[in-house]
Amino acid sequence: MFSVGQYVIHPRFGAGEIIDLAHILICDQKKTCYVINPLLEEIIIKIPVDTANTVGLRLPLPVDKIITLLEILKEPLLGDQQDFLRTAKIPQEINLTDPTNVLNIIKFLFYEKIYRQQEGKSLSLSKRRLYTLAISLIASEIVAIKQCSIEEACFTVRNSLVFQPTPSTSTSVYNI
Repeated sequence: MFSVGQYVIHPRFGAGEIIDLAHILICDQKKTCYVINPLLEEIIIKIPVDTANTVGLRLPLPVDKIITLLEILKEPLLGDQQDFLRTAKIPQEINLTDPTNVLNIIKFLFYEKIYRQQEGKSLSLSKRRLYTLAISLIASEIVAIKQCSIEEACFTVRNSLVFQPTPSTSTSVYNI
């Protein structure tokens, strides 16, 4: 069970602080809910305590785990990952249930952005939004553990991105 004042990670909204426990009526049953103030949204979320695990509510990862995960962004794309870039249907919705997946989405979109820039093109609007959202979600988790600003945390994530073309990487991975 989580407690008031604790930061938790919601899979869709990122990090948020539990600001209260509320008792509300849901389907004629009185339920105790966590009242969460997400860092990235100006909304209040109420999650029934008994469904918190099902929803995917979790504690922020420890700092050392976040640092290790950010290393994913520094690794070059492997050949099969480059093939993935050509054919990928990157999900339009992401969540923090698996932070590794979110970091891989950031990395793939970062590489796609670089390759498209080399061709004089840019990411589509939906991919730019997804890229920004993914960075913000990971950054919110950093804010929850380091108590820094969201801008500083986003900078940390972006600063971890390193473009490392492999010898087999041509300037164009797209057949556009």
